[in-house]
Amino acid sequence: MRKSPWTQRLLRHTAIPALLVSLAVPGIMALDVFRQKEEAVVLLETLSGNPSVLSDVVLQGEIADAVHRTSFRVAGGQVENRTTLLRQPKAERAYRYSYGGRKRIGLGDDLEYEVGDVGPYRIVARSMSAPDQTGRSASIPAITRPVKKSDGSESRSFANPLEYGLAGDGDKLYFVEPVTREAGGEATIYEIGKEDLFGQAKDSDGAPIRKRVSWPLVPASVDPAKAVDVLGLEVVRGNLIVILYGREGLTLRCYDAGSGEQTGTVTLPDIRIGGSDESEPSKAPVTTQVQEGYRAYADNRANSLTLGFPRSFEENREGWAEEVLSFTFDSEFRLAHRVTVDDPNTRESRLGYGDATAMSYQNGKLYTIRSLNILHSADQQREDSLALPSSIRINVYQEGKRLYQGALITDLNDDLLELPDPSAYSGGGFSYRVERYRTLMNASFFPRNEEVGP
Repeated sequence: MRKSPWTQRLLRHTAIPALLVSLAVPGIMALDVFRQKEEAVVLLETLSGNPSVLSDVVLQGEIADAVHRTSFRVAGGQVENRTTLLRQPKAERAYRYSYGGRKRIGLGDDLEYEVGDVGPYRIVARSMSAPDQTGRSASIPAITRPVKKSDGSESRSFANPLEYGLAGDGDKLYFVEPVTREAGGEATIYEIGKEDLFGQAKDSDGAPIRKRVSWPLVPASVDPAKAVDVLGLEVVRGNLIVILYGREGLTLRCYDAGSGEQTGTVTLPDIRIGGSDESEPSKAPVTTQVQEGYRAYADNRANSLTLGFPRSFEENREGWAEEVLSFTFDSEFRLAHRVTVDDPNTRESRLGYGDATAMSYQNGKLYTIRSLNILHSADQQREDSLALPSSIRINVYQEGKRLYQGALITDLNDDLLELPDPSAYSGGGFSYRVERYRTLMNASFFPRNEEVGP
């Protein structure tokens, strides 16, 4: 049917508003993005103590979403921040180590690592910016005397996921097999060059490995008093620290990565790992029950290592607690600080906030930042972290006591938490928008005399 001239004129005129609306929508969205950029705010609220205890360090981090990146710097109780607008939206990939998952080593490293196979092993590295780029080490021998099953077959048991045996220092990686006390034979720390991982032909055997340290393991079936679990390996400025647990308690041995010589030992007889198989109780008058899944924070600038062991509680209690141990290497390897971080009305955030948790021991003090859910009486049994209020807390400890607690107030506090799997909540009406829900990333403490800034 042929349209009349009047109808054609009407259609032309009604198309103009539609065209204007279609042009205005992107402009409104762009203005909203710029408005959010200008509204980025970072403030420090003191909850207890004197903020002057922060005068020796600088806290630096980032708050990012797909459109904005806000860098902040807290120095001497003062906060500076700067927000940049990304030219191309980019979904940030926040990271928090998951027990048994891939591992990142150090801030700013583009690689994630995992230990493949179940003995012999291979170290596998993957680039996050280029997922098709992978590297692998040569085959790493397993300990030669695995546990024998009743039917005569061999089995292996591990004190922690294999990635706990992997640590890095600069351009080098180190690995030790985190076996339980049932294993025997010889434990060995191997060294692998990071660059070597990607420098091998695809048909090669992988990056070469080099032995650095070895020591004998006595299985529990032979001598329970000498048997130990190898919980993991850490490295700070060329110091290799092996974390062991046996009848004597928690023991850390320090080796020189160059010479392989043992340079120190620290034993804490009162620390007991809950659920471990021990034929004899501890001789310590008071014991501290912890879990084996510790978190490590190596600080090469401060030449210190901080380990956080989740506390185990037999009684029915709410809240969260961690036994935090800090070691230094200046004149000798020693335990420099110990504190029980116990906040009965809080719980560590289970979702989101990325790698917000950071710890550093320097200047005789322990500095921490972490994201917590705030628990109220009505929230004690609530499992859904999305329904709980959250707070980013900064704490300073000295001689086992808390000197200061502050809260980092940002526009991030008004967001729901970022979800690792948003589709799981789609049925409940939660809509994940990467341009809206922000993530706190790359939090770290620097000495005050270092020139860093937002």
